[in-house]
Amino acid sequence: MYRLLKENSPFALGLAAALNFLLLIGLLIRAVFVPDPKITWLEYSLSLVLFFSISFLFTQLLSKHRLLPFRTYLPFSIFFLCSAPFLSHPEAWKFGLVGILLIYALDRCLSLAEISRINRSVLNASMAIGLASYFILGALASIVVVPIALLNFQHLSFRHSLMILTGIAIPWFLIWEFHFLFDLSTDYFFTLNILPSSFSLFELAGLFLLALLWIISIPHLFRSLNRTKLKTRQSVLLVVWASLFSCTASLLISGLSIVQVVLLGPALIMFISYRLIESKKTWHADLILLLCMFIAVYNLFFLN
Repeated sequence: MYRLLKENSPFALGLAAALNFLLLIGLLIRAVFVPDPKITWLEYSLSLVLFFSISFLFTQLLSKHRLLPFRTYLPFSIFFLCSAPFLSHPEAWKFGLVGILLIYALDRCLSLAEISRINRSVLNASMAIGLASYFILGALASIVVVPIALLNFQHLSFRHSLMILTGIAIPWFLIWEFHFLFDLSTDYFFTLNILPSSFSLFELAGLFLLALLWIISIPHLFRSLNRTKLKTRQSVLLVVWASLFSCTASLLISGLSIVQVVLLGPALIMFISYRLIESKKTWHADLILLLCMFIAVYNLFFLN
C-alpha cells in the first residue's frame, strides 16, 4: 500500500482518491442508518465533503511549494484518514470551512517569497484568517502566521502590519454590516463561538495516535531539512513555527479545545508524510497507514 501511494503517478492519485472516496461513502451510509442525535445528516455530509477537499488542497499546497522531498499523494490519504475521529463532532463542518480558509492563508504566506505578490498576499491571507475567526474564534490565533512569514522572508514593515490589521477587520466589518442591515441577531458577536473543551474517548484515541506519529516523525523531518534548499527549508520551518505559535495563542484565547487540532493539522500531516517518505523500512510506513485505516474503519463500523 505504501509503495503504491508513494508514487507520483495517475494510478497513485486514483488509488488515494478511491480510498478516501470509499471512506466518505461509508461514513455517509453510516450517517443514514446510525444517525447521531448531536449532528444532522446535512452537517455530517458537509463535514465529509469539506475534509475530503481539504485533504486534496493540502496535498496540492505541499507539492506547489515543494515542502516534501518529491511530489506524492500520501498526504491526501493520511489527512482524510486522520480526520476520521473528528468528523462526527457537532462542529466538524466549521472545522472544514476554517481548514480551507487557513490552507489558503498558508498558501498566500508561502507565496511571500515572491516580491511582486507581497502586498496582495498579506491582505488576502489576513482576510482569510479574519473570516475563519468568524466561525471559530480560536482560528484568529493563526494570524501570527503572516508576520512570521514576513520575518522569515525579510519583508516585515509597518505598512504590512497595518495591512494585516485591515485584512482581519474587513470580514468582520462586512459581516456586522450584513447583520445590521437585515436586522439579524448580534448575540453571536458577544459569545464569539468559543468551543467546549470536552473530547470523546475516540477523539482522545485519535489525538494520541497523532501525537505518537508526530514524536517519531520529528527526527526524520529535521534530517531531511539539512539536505534541502534554503527556500524549502524556510517554507517548512514557517509551517512548523506558525502552527506552534498559532496553537499557543489559541490556548490563550479560547482555552483547550479541538481548535488546537485544526491549527496543528498542517504541521502534523507534513511531519507524518516526511516520516513515511524517509522510511527505509516499508513495513514501518505500512504499519502507520494501517493504524490510520484502523481508526477510520473503527469509526465507520463500530463507533456508536
